[in-house]
Amino acid sequence: IATHAEPGDKVIFLMSAGEVTPGPCPDALGGTCLDLERPYVIGRVVADEKGAAVLEAVLPPQTETGSSISFEAVVSRGEDGAETEKSNPVQVVITR
Repeated sequence: IATHAEPGDKVIFLMSAGEVTPGPCPDALGGTCLDLERPYVIGRVVADEKGAAVLEAVLPPQTETGSSISFEAVVSRGEDGAETEKSNPVQVVITR
């Protein structure tokens, strides 16, 4: 779940295997640096009237117990993403 977005914002959810670590600074996000080393998009959700965006996802069955996965959400705003905002990254350890 991502909160504090503006209603109607398109929230992009990202995931990366491993711990939170400095990542790329994509031009599409105005050079905003991500906190995921090799992020990939796991979904896009439009924020509701309260500014919340919820994404439900299922991890692949081969995801190993004890492995770390990190998540981050971003909203690209402004010309060429110059006003992009991002969430704090979240790291979880898989337990089963």
